[in-house]
Amino acid sequence: MTDRNYLNNLRVPTKENPLRILMSSCLAGITCGFDGTANGEYPSALKI
Repeated sequence: MTDRNYLNNLRVPTKENPLRILMSSCLAGITCGFDGTANGEYPSALKI
């Protein structure tokens, strides 16, 4: 588990150097589920 000290030392994202994360395509609405679905809609996951 990530400790509190590690989290406190993370850099602050800026407009020039934003925080980049990996996200499942299924959360973005792309049909990549094993049954051909997108596993629901998650509009908060798509906010910029």
